[in-house]
Amino acid sequence: MSENEIDNPALQRLEILKSDVAGAKSDVRAELDDIAERIGNGSVWYGTQADLFSADFDGEKDRLKNRADDLPDDVQEVIDVTPETIWLYVGPEPN
Repeated sequence: MSENEIDNPALQRLEILKSDVAGAKSDVRAELDDIAERIGNGSVWYGTQADLFSADFDGEKDRLKNRADDLPDDVQEVIDVTPETIWLYVGPEPN
């Protein structure tokens, strides 16, 4: 690393994000199931519109769970293309 290069601070933030989303996967999945159950059994909303929404939500729930599962890999893809170091501009002081 040259004297004008520094460690890329974005990498540390991305690693933290990856850890956070990986840790939250089971919570997200459980919350989606809980929401679907409460809507489906009428404890938070009932009626024709609630029934239609519940059916739609059940269909989307699995897609949302899959996206939650994919998020750590998505963040890793960004990490993989993020430079480890960045150039620090050392130039004349602005007037």
